[in-house]
Amino acid sequence: MIGELWGDPAALDFTATRRLAVAAERSRVPCWLVRLAGTANLSGARMRWRIASMPSIANSFDPRAPGSPAWETELFRARGYPPGRWGVAHETGTFHLAAASGRGTLGEVERLRA
Repeated sequence: MIGELWGDPAALDFTATRRLAVAAERSRVPCWLVRLAGTANLSGARMRWRIASMPSIANSFDPRAPGSPAWETELFRARGYPPGRWGVAHETGTFHLAAASGRGTLGEVERLRA
């Protein structure tokens, strides 16, 4: 399930997000809440990410043309995982590590995919 919200609605407090996380775990249904223009406030989410666009990957056929899309991802809070930052790109139907930065390592990225 994917939900998209704008800002910080009052109904999405810690209790509501905790109930949603527990319900998703019990039913074994993945749940993502995408909050546009929200602040990093208290939440019952198991993992909290910030995602922003990066310059696209260079186009190998024409350096003036836009390349594959890329994003700067930051895991800033997660139970059982250290925080980190990664550059992620999307090419040919798959995501891959574009550039590692911060404290994260490739091994940690692989572990997060599992």
